Amino acid sequence: MASKTPMEFRLRVLWIGIAYAAGFYFGAFIQDGVIHGGPESTIVVLGSRFGQPGIELFAWLAVVFVVAAWLVRWWGSSYHSAGVVMSGDVVTDTFTVAGPYRFVRNPLYLGNLLLAIGIGALGPPPATVLVVAFNLIVIYRLILIEERFLKATNGDVYARYCAAVPRLLPRLMPATLPADQRRPDVAYGFVTELFALGFVGSMIYYVLVVLPAQGGHHLFMYFWLIVVVAVIVQSLLSRRVRAARGLDP
Repeated sequence: MASKTPMEFRLRVLWIGIAYAAGFYFGAFIQDGVIHGGPESTIVVLGSRFGQPGIELFAWLAVVFVVAAWLVRWWGSSYHSAGVVMSGDVVTDTFTVAGPYRFVRNPLYLGNLLLAIGIGALGPPPATVLVVAFNLIVIYRLILIEERFLKATNGDVYARYCAAVPRLLPRLMPATLPADQRRPDVAYGFVTELFALGFVGSMIYYVLVVLPAQGGHHLFMYFWLIVVVAVIVQSLLSRRVRAARGLDP
């Protein structure tokens, strides 16, 4: 399995990071060099039409997207075995049809998309569009890789699942599928998604501290510091959980 997994899938975290960096970089370039607009974020551009309350409303709306991303990813990760979410290989011996997987085939990637919308809104409008667009490209590429492996391994069973459950846009009601006795491990799912929770904390910090301090751009470095701390804590706790379960040598 390891030798067959495409390198781009193994480096998916890097590619997602590049999607964000490229989106913000080229978006800022378009905003400044092509449109000749100001540095205002999409949150400010949309909200300023309604005054300061409007800006605050759109800022909290961005927080809602990020919170939704965390909750969806937490829900989905809770149904995975330890180590699957961050595995470098496509895991094909089984696929989950419980919990959120009865609404959408890729809840973790749906969470990624919601996160891109919320975080992308911190940049000017062209950056927001590019961050979301680049993330969609990466997400769909990763999904297609996973689907190719899952179809090859699970055949008609997976094909029937795909026919019942949409790829990325969730159903309103859970699909009628064979029973899956898997139970969520919410504690491990929480640990796995601490990085997403870090973005939630950063967005709340942005709304409560950075946004009111108009012009205090140096405060933005703490936005990323919160995320980095969350990633480090997640890494340490995940290793302890895996070691406790005998998954690490």
